[in-house]
Amino acid sequence: MHTRSPLAWLLLLVPTAGFAAPPIGVFRGQLGGMPVYACLEANGEDAHGQYFDATHRKLINLSQDTDLRWLEGDVNAPTGVWELQSAGGNLTGTWRHGDKALPIQLAPLPVAAGEEPCASAAFHTPRELAPQLVVTPATLQGRRFEALQWLNRTGDDLKLGGMRLLGSTAAVAQVNALLLAEAPDTPARIADYYGCVRGNRLGAQQERDAKPLLLTPSWLVVEQTDGGYCGGAHPYASVAHSTYDLRTGHRVDVWRWLQQPQDRLRRTLDQLWRRDTTRDADCADAMNGENPLDVAPTATGLEI
Repeated sequence: MHTRSPLAWLLLLVPTAGFAAPPIGVFRGQLGGMPVYACLEANGEDAHGQYFDATHRKLINLSQDTDLRWLEGDVNAPTGVWELQSAGGNLTGTWRHGDKALPIQLAPLPVAAGEEPCASAAFHTPRELAPQLVVTPATLQGRRFEALQWLNRTGDDLKLGGMRLLGSTAAVAQVNALLLAEAPDTPARIADYYGCVRGNRLGAQQERDAKPLLLTPSWLVVEQTDGGYCGGAHPYASVAHSTYDLRTGHRVDVWRWLQQPQDRLRRTLDQLWRRDTTRDADCADAMNGENPLDVAPTATGLEI
């Protein structure tokens, strides 16, 4: 398969219906003295791009309006108009909004072969900062722990939370290691999120959290939620529970307490659910076996 060289991306011109061929590539420069990065690309009749300033790092869409004009933000209510001209690979022009006008000066950056400009590392890497951890003291059922929040520093719709136990025993240290292994700020999870953001003009969203539901001298039950949007017709969401023995530091398989397989318990629950005249229709998928059952201890028993 033929791939374009980095230089080819900087020089490529792709015609669009009714418009002059837009400049294609990744650019770095200034907008009114503010450092910015921009990407411009074309797909058939659609010429579009994105940019961000190096301070706030929030992605803002660009859409070609006429030969020289690009609309910033929502095309129906733009927050600015870019008037661009290309000369020797550089872009110059003016940003306008109402009576305000600011100069634009952009120079091209190399893009790796095979990468689309607006999904490229050249464009996104300067803004992909790891979230900043903030620790807040918290209590549950009279016992202290630390609530963790990873603050987003890129302007994306990214909400990350977790928890950490207090204590110096080997068991507590082992449970904390298990909790942090699932933390949302691991390099793999951050890379997965930014992989969703790259080239996604519709916007990406992710919300992950881990909160204690039960905290006693012997047991910890954590509810883990994961949801977001990464393109497609629908967002995604999931809820799971993990139980830890604070005397041993081990994660516990609560199903073993019931001493029966899930399918047998599911049949029993299905019979009870169908007898309930107040049952929620939204539970039908779970009762039909389309989702696995989740069981966790509470202060008064087991919750399924």
